[in-house]
Amino acid sequence: MTVGAGYSFLSQVTYPLAESGYYVFTVAVVSDLFKYNGMTEPNDIHAMPVKKLREIFAADAVVYLKITEYGTSYKVLVSDTRVTAEARLVSLKTGEELWQGVATASTAEQKNSNQSLLDMLVTAVIEQVANTLNDKGHQIAGITSERLLHVGGANRLLHGPRAENKAY
Repeated sequence: MTVGAGYSFLSQVTYPLAESGYYVFTVAVVSDLFKYNGMTEPNDIHAMPVKKLREIFAADAVVYLKITEYGTSYKVLVSDTRVTAEARLVSLKTGEELWQGVATASTAEQKNSNQSLLDMLVTAVIEQVANTLNDKGHQIAGITSERLLHVGGANRLLHGPRAENKAY
């Protein structure tokens, strides 16, 4: 996984959560608070008791995020940049899981398969280099975060308390 994957993904989750009616603490502030208190590893932060998180942030709930796939891979005739993430919404009052979801986005979703074998090979090599140099994963992470944290519908995140339109 790319070194900056966590920050790339985290920089894009605030918007869909806020648009869904949730008050969201600034990622940089929360990250700095954890770092200041010696917590730099996601596993350590996820293991923090919900009671302690409620004391610190005075929040009703927390979203735990886990990136399971991030980056560009080259497979013979295809170069694919893919980001997959999981999320859990947990009540800080009870510790109960309120919602969970998984989402993936990929550059392969937009590929045209009407190419010759040589064209596919050349295209894959060019895309591999371009996607790695330009961190295409950042753009794909934005699509993943929108899919993951978009409200409404079956198995989707519920509207937050500040949502203007709570129609399903």
